[in-house]
Amino acid sequence: MSKTLHVVSHTHWDCEWYLPFQVFHLKLVRLIDNLRKIFEDGPEYIYFTLDGQTIILDDYIQLRPEKAEQLHQYIQEGWLLIGPWFILPDEFLVCPEPAIRNLLQGERTAREFGNKMNIGYLPDKFGHIGQMPQILLGFGIQIAVVWRGLAHEPCEFWWEAPDGSRVFAVYLRNAYCNAAGLPLENTDHFINEILQKRDALAPHTSSEHILLMHGNDHMEPDPRISKAIADAQGKLDGDVIVHSLLPQYISAVQASIGTLKKNVPTIKGELRNPQRHHLLPNVLSA
Repeated sequence: MSKTLHVVSHTHWDCEWYLPFQVFHLKLVRLIDNLRKIFEDGPEYIYFTLDGQTIILDDYIQLRPEKAEQLHQYIQEGWLLIGPWFILPDEFLVCPEPAIRNLLQGERTAREFGNKMNIGYLPDKFGHIGQMPQILLGFGIQIAVVWRGLAHEPCEFWWEAPDGSRVFAVYLRNAYCNAAGLPLENTDHFINEILQKRDALAPHTSSEHILLMHGNDHMEPDPRISKAIADAQGKLDGDVIVHSLLPQYISAVQASIGTLKKNVPTIKGELRNPQRHHLLPNVLSA
């Protein structure tokens, strides 16, 4: 059966890390300025995910207040995905109340700009608390996307909190940057990389859909991805490749699992397994 390969363009944004906040602030403004230009230049590249945290919008508008309406348009049209968080939380540094307030603030900002991404996007947390499914469901969020804290589990599972509430979860098995380094300038090399990444994930998925995360820490959007995807079409052993978004990918996965009548396992409580991905303990970033 042929597969659909979903290329999701995004950036993972630490507001302050190996450079001071002010430097990253200017880099963020440049990133979104470039993204706006890409959107304006043509209809091919129309999907980008702003890392699940609305503070990025606040920081950008602080220096570009005149562009708020344009961002609102992109978000309303579904080109630019924001939220649901205010910032991506370190779940083991705070009690559950700040996580709830975090989602409340993310909700407020998202309402100002349009629609929020209704996914519990947690791409780079150092493990996950057991109550996270319960917290997400309290905001009407029925899906989680996680990376660290899992080992050899499949790419799709039910994540259950101690109170019995559960969400459908997607495991970023090969990280949130598994397709960040795609060679966009050479079609043959691009196709070879895509096929390798497909084959690395295919044995671990219950659906006919593969997630290729085209982004990384502070990575800017690259408009060449649109042409690379178009040129690779029809050359992937019968598979289809699309420029996609997490909600589109997850909807397709859930439909595929239902059609194929595949069993999806349930994982309960904390996700704290360091076997495949470092949990980086004692990193006190707030």
